[in-house]
Amino acid sequence: MKRNILIAALALPSIAMAAPPVYHPPGSAMSIGSVSNMHSLVSTSYNPAGSWSVVQDFRFGILSNLGGGYELGQVDNFATDIEDLIDILDKEDLTVEEGTDAAERFNELLPIMEADGYVKAFGSLQVPLMPLVYRHTENGVFSVDFSVSGIARLGLIADEVTLKIPTDPNASPDLDTDASAYVKSAGQTTIGLGYSGKAWSNDQGELIVGARANIYRMSLSKQLISLESLKADDDIGDVAKDQYEDNANASVNAGLDVGVMWLHEHYQLGATIYNLNEPEFEYGVLGDDCLSKEGSAAQSNCFIAQKAATDGKISLTENYVMNAQLTLEGSAQVFNKQLSLSGSYDVFDVNDPLGDRYQNVTVSASYFPNRWWAPGVRLGYRKNLVGSELSSLNLGLSLFKRVNLDFAYGLESIDVDGDAVPRTLALNLGIESAF
Repeated sequence: MKRNILIAALALPSIAMAAPPVYHPPGSAMSIGSVSNMHSLVSTSYNPAGSWSVVQDFRFGILSNLGGGYELGQVDNFATDIEDLIDILDKEDLTVEEGTDAAERFNELLPIMEADGYVKAFGSLQVPLMPLVYRHTENGVFSVDFSVSGIARLGLIADEVTLKIPTDPNASPDLDTDASAYVKSAGQTTIGLGYSGKAWSNDQGELIVGARANIYRMSLSKQLISLESLKADDDIGDVAKDQYEDNANASVNAGLDVGVMWLHEHYQLGATIYNLNEPEFEYGVLGDDCLSKEGSAAQSNCFIAQKAATDGKISLTENYVMNAQLTLEGSAQVFNKQLSLSGSYDVFDVNDPLGDRYQNVTVSASYFPNRWWAPGVRLGYRKNLVGSELSSLNLGLSLFKRVNLDFAYGLESIDVDGDAVPRTLALNLGIESAF
């Protein structure tokens, strides 16, 4: 029996984030970072002042972004070891020797897996025709964006594995543990209404200001699934989906982004504060009224959640706050702004909806030719300065000034069944209207 736990995480109903999600930059932003770029329509999802430079009159996305990826914790063979534990817990003809070896193995492994092991899957989608950007001759640039995104994380709550030897000599011994899979997920829908306009100019450049009001609908869920309750042919993703609605909580709130940019013929500088008002959302409650749950497995998972909370490993109630974030950006351009060297830096660290910390810094070089038949290329480097501290090398390609393909390859790796696997991978595909 083999369960693909990455696919299980992807299968959760998390795709239902407006600064784009910190864990998954959309479109060409995967390569060039949180930088306003006149050649990239999806870059208007970042600094709201940036829409000033991406449109001459009217521009819209066809399918600006469709993408996804994964991130893995720093534990070798994490998914394989969970699968092995489920298999041996479900084994009916277990011997004393097998049980003793398994208890020794997993009592050593489980605390390590709880501390550093996880599988995270994420994705995002720009609704077709979005973003839509319109320049009014006298009143500035207006934009509308509509996007959905989601993320799911499968971790582990450790517990001691004990071997129970029955008094009946004809009966097989049994392994007992409250170790459980800890699944958290978030699905978000965002509608953003933005404006940018010129505040001041001189011979050296223009000062552009912008703001964006965002309406968020967030669905947050978390659940514990006892590994002992799973059968050898069970799929964790299916079990998590079956219990998702019982623990999900959806709510609506609003956020405000503000930005400023200085535009010069050969460079630009910008700053953005995302979620200035710090909107807040609530998770569904775990461990509540366990005896009312339908089925013995659901009741068992509920009591295990109460035990994990008593042990201080989880909280039964949880809020997610979209903390305010200040991001600085800069870009130098030559050859009529076809060649750019860019960088962005998040001044503070913030949590994603699942509680993992991010503070990204990016540097990139990009070439967007004026001729429609010449391909554009992007090369970038991204580093998370906190949390996982993962880094990636990012490559992008534009065809016919419309089709964008961007790929992120993690520079750190773990061992999975004898093979080195990058701890993060992501891919974006987008089609945008050109000038």
